[in-house]
Amino acid sequence: MPPTITDADITRIAARHVIDGREGLRKAINEAGARYEELRSSTGPRISGKQINEVQKFAKAATKLMGVWDRLPEESRHLIYVMAHLSGSRFEPEIVDLPDQEPPFGYLDFTGCDKLVNQAIAEIVELSANSAEGFKAQGRLPNINLRGLIQCLEDYWGNTLGKKITFTHTSSKFENFARDVTEIIDKEQAGNVKGVFQVMRTKNSLQ
Repeated sequence: MPPTITDADITRIAARHVIDGREGLRKAINEAGARYEELRSSTGPRISGKQINEVQKFAKAATKLMGVWDRLPEESRHLIYVMAHLSGSRFEPEIVDLPDQEPPFGYLDFTGCDKLVNQAIAEIVELSANSAEGFKAQGRLPNINLRGLIQCLEDYWGNTLGKKITFTHTSSKFENFARDVTEIIDKEQAGNVKGVFQVMRTKNSLQ
């Protein structure tokens, strides 16, 4: 849902950035917010650094699990496989017909259990590691929805207000304006404005 823009928001931004025509400012912020929401809904949920860090921690723990499992004595593994048999787990052993053997181990074949468990742990390790690295790389890509918001503000700032748009140094007047507007539209993203502008300064363009 687009944010609710209060009169206090408009007054604060208009005064801070010396803007006349408050209804025009309100319209520009609404349009920027609508563009931001449109792009955010089309690109899926935003991935936070915290989420990636948690997956990285899990990947390390999963790798340790593989080592712990490899060191687990065979007799102890058999106890786990017996429980798998009793509970109907996907890791349950195969039942074999050995009438001369005593339960619980005599009629259960554990040969396939080790393979299944090793495959499962290896898959978890691979998935978690690939997820952490893959989404970490994705997080370094341009913030598409925030860039779209700034594009709308660039048009308003340069074409409607006739103000200069500067990409050659940090904390330009336009960058400060974009950050203030972003705080209204999505406060959590305000801290990312600087990073987007760094990309813009490198390319000197939003395209």
